[in-house]
Amino acid sequence: MNWISVLIFFLLALGFSAVTNGLFLKFSSNMGRRDTRMDEIRWTKDDKPSFGGITFYIIFLLSIISFLILDPEGAVLFKNTEFLGFMLAVSIGFLTGLFDDAFNTKPLLKLGSQILVGAILIVSGTYIQISGIYWLDIAITMIWVIGIMNSINLLDNMDAISTVVSIGILSSFLVIIQLNGAQDGSYAFVIIGLIAALGGFLFYNWHPSKLFMGDTGSMFLGIAVAFLGIKYAWNIKIVDLSMEVPAINRLMLVLVIFILPITDTTTVFFKRIVAGRSPMQGGKDHTTHHLFYLGLKERYVALIYVMISLISVFVVLKMIELIFDWNSFMTLGFGSYIILVFGALFMISHLNRSEDHYKSSEKDKKSV
Repeated sequence: MNWISVLIFFLLALGFSAVTNGLFLKFSSNMGRRDTRMDEIRWTKDDKPSFGGITFYIIFLLSIISFLILDPEGAVLFKNTEFLGFMLAVSIGFLTGLFDDAFNTKPLLKLGSQILVGAILIVSGTYIQISGIYWLDIAITMIWVIGIMNSINLLDNMDAISTVVSIGILSSFLVIIQLNGAQDGSYAFVIIGLIAALGGFLFYNWHPSKLFMGDTGSMFLGIAVAFLGIKYAWNIKIVDLSMEVPAINRLMLVLVIFILPITDTTTVFFKRIVAGRSPMQGGKDHTTHHLFYLGLKERYVALIYVMISLISVFVVLKMIELIFDWNSFMTLGFGSYIILVFGALFMISHLNRSEDHYKSSEKDKKSV
């Protein structure tokens, strides 16, 4: 498979995403819209269709079909338990989000779905292998899957944020596949398709947005990047390296790739718990919101997240390039980047203590 075919596929997927989202926007009336009568704390009260996730899933399926057409040996995917588990898990994530957007399902139902997809990944052979203790690795995997699915959902709190962060995370995996020289054409094709889908959607999701991705998109993306994070970060295997990558290196790689969703979720949960509120109770207290409270316009907040995502991709590139020469100074350098990003966003949120930013309805018990 050559790069010309990949480029053509990317451009076609990008165009398909843009056109399809445009058609959804054109013909939508109340489909995919939230009930504005609900007592739910959201950053914007605008009623907009949540169609983005449907396009993501369509292009995900088209990515697999295109790979099967272009690669004569692609049919072996259907004998690959890991890939079948991945397909089933993201499909359940997509359907869970779709039902939530349509019927506003209970949080416990979403949690049950997240536990189910985590179990599917584990049964199909995908779980974090870092402690050497099987049951502990399984527990870490389940926490990881549930945590990342919720963190991507939580990041969908302002125009374009979850979209640009997801593009950055997926781009990091593409860098790892390319530099590592692994024969993972099927996963690379899926990643390229998803980046194209998000790129086409971003045209309508950039501020002022016309479309939301909704839970349909965030739940689907959450399980997709959680799986890819296990495969290409937690369990990374360097093709030309005979020894195993040390656990600390893998952990730092995970933190760099997922620095923005981890920072936002940790900050929000910490502040809500300290304030005596449920961490799952909605509010306008995300890291993005506090940047807005500083006086930045929404599009500039999104651009800051674009910049951090691009830097993170570059840092991942250097981490993989220098994996053979890893030393304590590199650990200090990459660790400093993680601490800088986390510390800066956390401190901005901590210093911005206006009570108006934390007001929330007691009726709202649903995660944003």
